[in-house]
Amino acid sequence: AFCWMLCEGVMLYMMLVTVFHNKLNRKLFFFLLGWGPAIPIVAISTGVAHEHYGTDYYCWIRSDDGAIAAFIAPIVTIMLINCVFLVITLKVLCVNRFRGVSGSAASNADKAKDLLKAVVVLLPLLGLTWIIGILAVNNDTQVFA
Repeated sequence: AFCWMLCEGVMLYMMLVTVFHNKLNRKLFFFLLGWGPAIPIVAISTGVAHEHYGTDYYCWIRSDDGAIAAFIAPIVTIMLINCVFLVITLKVLCVNRFRGVSGSAASNADKAKDLLKAVVVLLPLLGLTWIIGILAVNNDTQVFA
């Protein structure tokens, strides 16, 4: 799922920044980006440390050992990349939408309101709400489980 959120960030970037696309190559690119990194990560982590998956209470990677790094490291990487895409998107939105075209009398409050709307829509789309999930990876946070 996280690799597909990365695909959403890349697609957003491509729609806003790049102009020319080859749709056939783009489909293949997103298929490889969506499945390519995930398959070896899961295969290696389950092959090497299959006993670290699940406990008596839940079927999940145990957080009391290093196996959780196979989950956390890719998520943090993808979230950082998607943060960059979010900043680029907001920059493009600011430049294009709030350029100060004659006849446009949008106040700073209206501009801030529009940016806030964009952030509220893009944060879940890019998976950045998973910061809460990262913070919940320990044995003391039963409220998230």
